[in-house]
Amino acid sequence: MRSGNAQITAQLSAMAQGWGYLLAAGGPLLVGVLREWTGGYAANAWLVGALAVAMAWSGWGAGRRMLVQARA
Repeated sequence: MRSGNAQITAQLSAMAQGWGYLLAAGGPLLVGVLREWTGGYAANAWLVGALAVAMAWSGWGAGRRMLVQARA
């Protein structure tokens, strides 16, 4: 997705960076909790696979040819 002006671009960047840091902070904790609950890393492998599918789907949606507009 693209934006029409610098203000919207900055807002999109801030949102993406905020979510990225939140997910990155929770990832190691989630891996450790899954390892503790299941006793192995198989659940983590399934989690990585599911996240890869979700990221591919999100990337496909974000790559469409359209402009992001500000709400009035």
